[in-house]
Order: sequence, then C-alpha cells, then structure tokens
Amino acid sequence: MSGIDVLKALKENPLTKSIPTLLLTNLGEESIIKEGFELGADGYLLKVSYTPAQVVEESRKFITEKKS
Repeated sequence: MSGIDVLKALKENPLTKSIPTLLLTNLGEESIIKEGFELGADGYLLKVSYTPAQVVEESRKFITEKKS
C-alpha cells in the first residue's frame, strides 16, 4: 500500500477525513505531489532535502500549526 493509498483511505472515511495530513516522501514527482493535494493533503515535505532531525522538526511545526 502506497502513501497515496493511505491518504485516499483516510480521506474517504468520515471518521478520519478531517485529520490534517503531511506528505513525507523522497519522490519529487510533480504528479504525485499534485495527486496528494487533490486528495486533500495539507502539506508536503521532500525528505531527501532534510536531515532526519529536520524532518522531525518540520513535522512538529506542521502539527503545531494545524492545532492552532
């Protein structure tokens, strides 16, 4: 199951469709990014551009922003 498949499942379920979602990937393919946003993703992070610690920090920022 791909991340896009997981996103589809989350957004199709009434209980999970409003959960903010951040796409984390090493694939910079524009078509995948576009599909993710069309499915309802709220953000995108290309992991290859960040260290693991930065990925964690950016993810925390995203969560904090969505909570407020």
